[in-house]
Amino acid sequence: MNVFRKFVFPALTGFVSAPVSAALSLLLFVYLPGSVQRAFDMDSIALPVMMTLSAFLLYAALMYSMKYRSVITRDDQEEKPAVFTALFLAGSALAAVWAMLFAFAFDWSGAATLVMICYMIICDLVVILAFTLVLMIVRWLLSRMGKNNGFLDTLKWRLPLSLLFFAVVFAALLLF
Repeated sequence: MNVFRKFVFPALTGFVSAPVSAALSLLLFVYLPGSVQRAFDMDSIALPVMMTLSAFLLYAALMYSMKYRSVITRDDQEEKPAVFTALFLAGSALAAVWAMLFAFAFDWSGAATLVMICYMIICDLVVILAFTLVLMIVRWLLSRMGKNNGFLDTLKWRLPLSLLFFAVVFAALLLF
């Protein structure tokens, strides 16, 4: 049971939440007719917003599963956030691999959607890794300046900063 709590749970939550966040974002911007789709008629606006939403949902799932891991697994031991994040992202990457393999294995109408979900998961993982690196650099700079960097560990700061970072990254990619 200890192996499940430390290794399987983070990977499993990443495996489940990555395709769910990508599919939810894709569903919201591509397959829902009506006012949502009319609001983002131009593909140049819809794609960055869709990718930002997908990355933010995946990062929010990472943060909330990390926060509530002790509640869900009934374990009060504190785990290193880097290990949990690495296992979560590995589970998400495994979900992308399975989506691609499933899309190539069967010839059906949803294969293109699975390929798009795989590409969205891969982009989300790259952006989340970049945000984690930027957060580590900011934490290091704050500690070198002698400032308190504990506020960067709270959801109150991480989620808005991540949304801002993801929006800037996908908007910058749109310009290039």
